[in-house]
Amino acid sequence: RRDPGETPWGAALREAHEEVGLHPDFVQLGGLSSPYQTGTGYLITPVVGFIRPGFNLVANPDEVADIFETPFGFLMDPANHEEHEREGPSGEKRRFYAMTHEDRFIWGATAGVLRALYTRLYGAALA
Repeated sequence: RRDPGETPWGAALREAHEEVGLHPDFVQLGGLSSPYQTGTGYLITPVVGFIRPGFNLVANPDEVADIFETPFGFLMDPANHEEHEREGPSGEKRRFYAMTHEDRFIWGATAGVLRALYTRLYGAALA
């Protein structure tokens, strides 16, 4: 969440530092991706950045359970974008994307933001 007066990129850099210890000096900002509306009503403004080598990540246990890396090419391959459907507590059907890489199941807002980035970079016609 952005602090008052904070830019989306400022919030992203701050959160990455707080959550996984990524120092902003290692990040070159690329720009903003398409806004993503979650099923719970939050509007996410994804910030794209490029990280130079040499960083060290440490998960803040109050914020993050684990840190793992997934190749960008895997995430941008539509063959890896699984469509799922679940029934909510009140019986409504919810559809969402997920990506399974090795033993990791990437889903929810994270997979939705990645799918939106794929669409923005490569176009929905390729999906």
